[in-house]
Amino acid sequence: MSFVPIKDKVFAPFLASYLADSPGLATPIRAQAEGYRYNDVPRLLRLYNQAASTPN
Repeated sequence: MSFVPIKDKVFAPFLASYLADSPGLATPIRAQAEGYRYNDVPRLLRLYNQAASTPN
């Protein structure tokens, strides 16, 4: 388990780099787009896990 910083200036780069192997998530997180912010973490991690578990 990792500590996730909650301040936007730290959170967005942290999570974007954590999910870097999923550019479709990392890019809007880094841009702090609507729907890709701290309060959206549970949904974002579900999306990431779904993508990671899908065979290529």
